Amino acid sequence: MKYISHSIEDTQKIANDFVSKLYTKDSGATVVGLSGDLGAGKTAFTKCIAKSLGVEDTVTSPTFVIEKIYELQNQKFTHLIHIDAYRLDKSDELLNLG
Repeated sequence: MKYISHSIEDTQKIANDFVSKLYTKDSGATVVGLSGDLGAGKTAFTKCIAKSLGVEDTVTSPTFVIEKIYELQNQKFTHLIHIDAYRLDKSDELLNLG
């Protein structure tokens, strides 16, 4: 299914629908990758996902810290982990994040 957003309100509706369709496995994480040019809306979409999951903290791009972790309450997930791999050269560098 293809979604097109013309506003942050549209993006929030898309994020809500996206989150409602995510599932977890008992022994692992659900990993979602977003890719696109700078300014494509990856962080805007992540902010909307965070809001849908009940995150009340201000969500910003982790470009300089690479990773931000948000604890979730009463959700099917325990954490939202937002990683910006823009500055990483190799996927193996993600292993250092644990």
